Formats: sequence, C-alpha cells, structure tokens
Amino acid sequence: MISFKVFVIKLLNLILIILYTVFVVLISSEIIVRNSYNWIPENLIEYLSPGAQSKVIKERGQIQDDDTPIYHYQPFQKLNYYPHIKIDENGFRNSVFNQKEVDTILLGDSLIFARDSKNDLGDLFRSKGISSLNLSIGGYSPQHYRDTYKKYVFEKDIKHKNVIINIFVGNDFSDASRYPWKLEPTKSKGNKYFPWIINLIIGSVEIYGKSKYYYMDIVESIHRITLPYKEIGIRYLWWTPKPSEEEWNKTESAIKEIVRMAGKANSKVTIVIIPSPASVYGLKLHKDFSPHVESHEKIVNRLRKTFNQINIIDINDRLAEEIEKKFLYSGESDAHFNSYGTEFFFNIIKSELNIDG
Repeated sequence: MISFKVFVIKLLNLILIILYTVFVVLISSEIIVRNSYNWIPENLIEYLSPGAQSKVIKERGQIQDDDTPIYHYQPFQKLNYYPHIKIDENGFRNSVFNQKEVDTILLGDSLIFARDSKNDLGDLFRSKGISSLNLSIGGYSPQHYRDTYKKYVFEKDIKHKNVIINIFVGNDFSDASRYPWKLEPTKSKGNKYFPWIINLIIGSVEIYGKSKYYYMDIVESIHRITLPYKEIGIRYLWWTPKPSEEEWNKTESAIKEIVRMAGKANSKVTIVIIPSPASVYGLKLHKDFSPHVESHEKIVNRLRKTFNQINIIDINDRLAEEIEKKFLYSGESDAHFNSYGTEFFFNIIKSELNIDG
C-alpha cells in the first residue's frame, strides 16, 4: 500500500499532465482556428469577440455597395460549407462569369439564391441551354430587386429577353417597408478577453441548446400534417400576411420601375408569386390554415389587377399537389426549397414561359 504522501504526489502529477494536455490542446486549437477561420460556421461568428468578428466578416462577409443599399457576397467568394455555390464577379450566385448577354434575369431573395439546393434556377436554365443571370440574395426586398436590376443589368446595357421577378409573400411586403437598411454585422456575443476557441465553444453549447428546443417545438407542435410519406410538425411558416397599404405601395412601386426599365430594354417581365408554406398546406392538408389560402389569393388577385398586362404565375396549387408526393422544402418549418423543390419550381416557370433550350 502506497503512503498518503506518494498518493498526493502522483495525484498532483496527474493533474499537471491533464492541465498541460488541456493547455496544449487549447493553444493548438486556437492556432488552427485563427488560421482557418473560413471554416467557422456562419451561426458561430457572432460568438467571437468584437475584434475577431470584424476580422472574419471583413474577409468573408457580405459587402454593401457605396452608391446603393445593394449588398452581396464578395466577388468570387468561397462558401466553404456550400461548395456547390459559385459566386460571380459581382458577388451573386452564378456559375458563369462576366455575362454580357443572357436570356433570363432572375430577381428574388434567399428562396431564389437557394443555398440548400445543389442547383439554383440559373443552373437549371443553363442546363437547358437558356443563359441566365441570378441577382438574388437572402433578405432582399422588392426595392433591392429594382436596384440590382438597374445597376447590374439596365445601366450595364446587358441584353436580355426575360425578367423574372419572384415575390415571396411570406416576407417581401414587410421587407419593402424596412428598405433601405445598412448592412451591419450582428452584435458580438463573445468576450473580448477570451481566446477565439473558448468563445466558439461557448457559442456551440448555446446553439446546441437552442436547436434542441427548436426541434422539440416542432415535435410537440399543435400543427401536425400527415403526408403519405411522413408526418411533420410545424413551428413557423412565414405565415401569409395581410400587407398594409404602405407595404403594397412600396412593393408595387418597385415592380413598376422594373417593368418600366424592362420595357426600354425590350424585355418581357414575368412575376412569380411564391406562397408561404402555410397556404400550400392549407389548400388540402390542414384546414386550420385555410385563412392563409384566402390571404394568398387576395395578394395574387391584387397583383393581377395592378399588373394586368404582365404574366403572373401563382404556383400555390401545384406546390400543394406535389407536396403530397414528395417533400419540397429544406426543413419541416422552412419555406426554402430543397434540390427537388427547386427543380420542380423551375419546371413550372419553364412550362409557363413556354421556353426551351
């Protein structure tokens, strides 16, 4: 039997070894993180210290044009967690660069940027021999659609045949009332005295906790939908709004300006109305969502009345039919299309426009 003194010495040595190992691991991890910050997940950047956050955002974050409220990715930026996405010279998702003449211009927000889809609408058009320029970025309002079209197409005199304005009823009207806004980084949650790796570990634990509760909200949701191939729960679906007159006026004004510019460019305008999933499910699958279907139809009817000379495509009915066969969205409480949903969306537009490669 070893003496108490020997036991204490061995215990202290063990503690020192553990502390030394932890120290080495932390130092090594800190060096690795600081030299490979492009791999830090986007939702963890806000947990860095203010100085570290500013450095990362400057190198890999979105930037805003000096002369307009337009913001976009940095030219040819690499999105390491989304290697299927190619960013062009202007900071938009296009796998073809420096296009001077295209068949179709795509205007929209994150649904058209389609981060979770292997191919966006532009890729799918190109696969059919139809050249395309996608000017969509997450968070864009109808005024951003106007601004990007004016700056990157109209003023550059890029020849084009079609302009497709994609209006997502879930948030485009509310976004129109907030425009313009300055692109600013999320306020840092990190401790300025902590190493990067410590702040990231703290952020990871917090995000895990939030995701756990988010998942439970879906599992325990009072809104359950039984599809032939699975049952889903719903937490939030960008519920179909009832736009205010201010939101209507700002949205319609931006669209009218796009139509005016497109007319001067001898280009045809099409408006695609993307519904909230609430009205997609409400059509046949969830009777409690029927008011969302009514709100959606009112939005469609007003746009058709206002833009009676423009081809307006409402995809709600076809999404409602297809969702019974195969899931179209990135997640149960998401409005963004997955790869299959994006391809189905593309086929609707292609059929409506009666164009082929």
